[in-house]
Amino acid sequence: MEKAAHRLRQVLYKHMASWMVYGHYVTDEEFFITSEQRQGESSHASRSSSGWQQQYHLALDKVPTRYMSVGVAEAILFVGKAVATVNTMGGSSRMPESQKHRHLQLLLSLRDHPDNLRHVIQQIRRSTAEWLFSEVLVGEHGLDRYLTSFRNMFLLGYGDLASNFVAACQVWRRRSIARYPILTTTTTSPTLEQQQQQQQQLNKAKSALIFRHQEFNALLIKTSIGTDAEDRMDGYSVKVIEEHEADAISSQLPFSDLLLVTLRCILQYSMRWPIDLFLSQADMDTYINLWTFLIGLKSVQANLSCLWTSLRHGPVDLQGRRIWRVRAAMLFWVDTFWNHIQSNVIRPHYQRLMHIMKDTTNKENTLPDFEDLQAAHLKYLQHIVRGCLLSTKDTIDVMHRILRLCQKFSRFVEQLALEEKWCENHPTSKRRKTVKTAAEIVREWTRPLDGPDMDVISKLDRVEKDFAHLTERFFTLVSDAPQDIKASGSLDILLLQLDYNKWYSDTRIKLP
Repeated sequence: MEKAAHRLRQVLYKHMASWMVYGHYVTDEEFFITSEQRQGESSHASRSSSGWQQQYHLALDKVPTRYMSVGVAEAILFVGKAVATVNTMGGSSRMPESQKHRHLQLLLSLRDHPDNLRHVIQQIRRSTAEWLFSEVLVGEHGLDRYLTSFRNMFLLGYGDLASNFVAACQVWRRRSIARYPILTTTTTSPTLEQQQQQQQQLNKAKSALIFRHQEFNALLIKTSIGTDAEDRMDGYSVKVIEEHEADAISSQLPFSDLLLVTLRCILQYSMRWPIDLFLSQADMDTYINLWTFLIGLKSVQANLSCLWTSLRHGPVDLQGRRIWRVRAAMLFWVDTFWNHIQSNVIRPHYQRLMHIMKDTTNKENTLPDFEDLQAAHLKYLQHIVRGCLLSTKDTIDVMHRILRLCQKFSRFVEQLALEEKWCENHPTSKRRKTVKTAAEIVREWTRPLDGPDMDVISKLDRVEKDFAHLTERFFTLVSDAPQDIKASGSLDILLLQLDYNKWYSDTRIKLP
């Protein structure tokens, strides 16, 4: 029995040496490292940018747990993936032969001392991680450069780029609606023939919009010109989600519909060597989720701010004052939330991550532990997600409803300005020849509300009540949030800023 176990261990050691020293995948079905290379995909294509995170996996059911722990098996997977990926990419970053020889000798020593498996594997893993940081993740491929880029792009550190992009998206959307109005308008009780015509026009319009997706993606590059992001956009692109994917995306990325309203879009980064050694696809999905939320919040903020251009020509009666009041309440909430996220959530956690990176890499006579830095980055993302209140379904739902309500209000006011021709009827308009007297101004302010004006006032009342209810619910959810979420997001500061005049605390709704 002992001889059989010894022979099986020798086979295992050969597989481990082939994988860990040379990066050669072992096709033995009994080996616990598995490959998921797609049919028809070349070995080079599967091992280049996606091979590190996607091709090789640990088959837990095949790990000889009586001989090694899952942690040891994961270390074996890590070392082999690093060597295999670097070998595939070529260049001067290959592991030195002397280091390979040391790793091989360590593995061969297990023949006489099998009990040293854990110690040997950890030595090799540590040596491989040090080699990665000293030869691969350095210079222009340094971790700090990538993480700073992700902070500026996905978390909107490039404020001027975000503002330009939001404005460009609004123009792009208006042109799309103007060119294909069937996308947003319908005929009341259409006949069967009209329905068929509308469907044909709709299909044609959507097909044309698909061709314009490339133009939409070009907006990102165009709006970066003249900003800090110029010439730093390599690997980034924006993508409009196709209709057949929208339902699945809506649950994963609920805020992806705020920027373009009628379409969902995301910012993505092409994972490439060598950052795919450090980041997983799950990390990138988290960055995408954060971007959709932050760019949606930024878009709503821009919409409310730009209403001033219409309202400055608007009426000064009760209707006009009500619009100004609702806008002020919405803009206060959005501005406070946006500034809090950037100043009290993203910035401190990012600075803490950079401090950890700097301290770890500056230690004398040692190189940083690869997995420790991965853990620090994962913790950083978790803090950001919790700080943005994206970790619970209730807060996600109420924030989305608040932002959508703000969008609807902005569109309502813009449409009202067009219908009532505020710009043309304003006293500063060249078409107006007379100046209002004091009596006319008093009559305008005190005239009875009836007809169309009353209908507008009732709609504004409903919007104001809905906004008050939703923000009160938000305040209650944040107040009752678990302590770890409050700590990640410095939520006590947010609550104080929102409740500066005791508005919410005095009228707080107790949720069931």
